[in-house]
Amino acid sequence: MVGSMLIVLAIVISRFVRIAFVGGPELMLLIISVVIAFALPYTAYRKGHVEINIITSRFSKRTRRIVRTGISFLTMAIWVLMSYAIVSSVFEKGLGEVTETLHVWYAPFQITFALGLILLFLGYLLELIENIKGDRI
Repeated sequence: MVGSMLIVLAIVISRFVRIAFVGGPELMLLIISVVIAFALPYTAYRKGHVEINIITSRFSKRTRRIVRTGISFLTMAIWVLMSYAIVSSVFEKGLGEVTETLHVWYAPFQITFALGLILLFLGYLLELIENIKGDRI
């Protein structure tokens, strides 16, 4: 995050001084993709995602467990499909695809993002196991 903040600062200062910071937005996108890739599973691990219990709080424990299990299956399916789409896109387009301005290789950043989504899937898998065992209600 500090690196992305420094890049934003450099972009702002370069515009103020009227000197072009070539590739600054590209660097921001690449850095932010890595940050998000690991922020999502970390937040899931810390149970920091928003959970609204207005409706499910009125359900019985058994019904809540069933609903949470279904939601875990749904979210796991979404993250696995997204990971698969990213990795298959990397291999379809070829591993040599680069950014337009800086000619930085995309593949490591895309694979890192897919890895973060797989870690998020594993987090929801653990949550699913907790729901089935009844440890979390």
